[in-house]
Amino acid sequence: MKILQIGYGNMGKAITQAVLNKLPAAKFTIIDPAAFAKAKPALNFVATPDDLAEQKYDIILFAVKPQFIADIIPAYKNFVTTQTIVLSILAGTKLKFFTSNLATENVLRIMPNLGAKIGKSINFCYAAAECDTQLKQQATEFISAFGELYWLAREEQFAAATAVAGSGPAYYFLLFKIFSKYLTEHDFAAAEAQNIALKTAELAAQTALDQDLAELITQVTSKGGTTEAALNEFYQDEQLETLIVKALDKAVERAEELS
Repeated sequence: MKILQIGYGNMGKAITQAVLNKLPAAKFTIIDPAAFAKAKPALNFVATPDDLAEQKYDIILFAVKPQFIADIIPAYKNFVTTQTIVLSILAGTKLKFFTSNLATENVLRIMPNLGAKIGKSINFCYAAAECDTQLKQQATEFISAFGELYWLAREEQFAAATAVAGSGPAYYFLLFKIFSKYLTEHDFAAAEAQNIALKTAELAAQTALDQDLAELITQVTSKGGTTEAALNEFYQDEQLETLIVKALDKAVERAEELS
């Protein structure tokens, strides 16, 4: 599998490393001036498309910042063949932009998240209607190397997916920070407090897999106990749910502004 990757930022780097861990035979050529200047010998870096010796790739992955794509995309049109599938992780950049600029229907839009760093990304995917089935399967193998796939029925679903899963890790990090701070204010050491918050979240997530969440809450909540006292505050006038939904709606609103 020959991959031409444009961009080597945090997400691009995470994807490359995860794919090489799962598919060590994959051959990456990466276009990124900054990474090229640092010369990582294990990977093939070039500064510009003019430096490419090879012009046939199985996958072309765009992993640059969205504001740069309009300027750079014309340089890649000649690298797209009938046997190439184009993947994009650019937030807010719709499939139509790629299909029209690259003159191909073999385009797949992906929204990965932070989990790509450990090969556990939640990847939302949407393919052009006329995307070749065999090439789509090849892309699926590639994406599976850095996480799970969730196929979207409509491209418009990316906004909600981004609000929950794309930005989601930051929300949980905020909760961990709040819980950690609470413990430090009750004389726990900072490292110990953070570890307690993280381990509690880990056991909760693992316990909840494929389970009914309402039932799990009931199991943990004793009548008249400490959990019930805390939950009653969370439930009061549905303030917590209202705040969370309001925040997610703001994220969706911003995603739609960027698209």
